[in-house]
Amino acid sequence: MLCLPVRALRPIIRQIRLNSTKPFLESPSPVRLPPHEQAEFERLQKAAEDALQTRTVHPDARSSPTRVEFDGDRNPKTGEIGGPKQDPLRHYKPGQGDKSKGEEYKGDYSFNGRVTDF
Repeated sequence: MLCLPVRALRPIIRQIRLNSTKPFLESPSPVRLPPHEQAEFERLQKAAEDALQTRTVHPDARSSPTRVEFDGDRNPKTGEIGGPKQDPLRHYKPGQGDKSKGEEYKGDYSFNGRVTDF
């Protein structure tokens, strides 16, 4: 078995690396379209992009901003700092929960008409 120091192999390794790389000569790609089909494809693609850029809103959608109930960072009723500016529990009605499960109230958190249930 032939034992050569690593220094002797470095020039060979560099030469193999340089000769083994091909600069993207043949790579997998889709079949090219004829010019008239390529033009139609690009036209359809541009039309689809333009359709996505125009924003359509349903007439029933509300665009009213959230009503701020207090100024500053601290809620004067609860003392919470950095919380929501609108009370999410204002639609809760005490005593509607299932007493057997220990629930005091039942309802949803709502902000500006959007409801999340925890």
